[in-house]
Amino acid sequence: RGLGDVYKRQLYGSVDHRLYGPLSANLAYQYQIFTFFQGDADSKRDKLMTMGLTFIYDILGNGSLNAEAGYSLDDLSSPLGGREYSRHRGFIGLNYSY
Repeated sequence: RGLGDVYKRQLYGSVDHRLYGPLSANLAYQYQIFTFFQGDADSKRDKLMTMGLTFIYDILGNGSLNAEAGYSLDDLSSPLGGREYSRHRGFIGLNYSY
């Protein structure tokens, strides 16, 4: 009763843009189609869409310490029972690189 083999197709894009001074933004998008072979899910397709927006503030001006805040959405549609979901996530934090 497993899902069997899976074939995946994927589209991905990302854009970074400096808004002004130390503030920049990143927009990312991903779309995947999973086609199942064999088992109970033969020839059925799941579709997963993920997108996110992140704002980055360069605190020190050299990229080593950034404050970040963002939002992302994951949405899975599926003809297979019990697999569909939508997930909303937000985050805020500091990122240090050396």
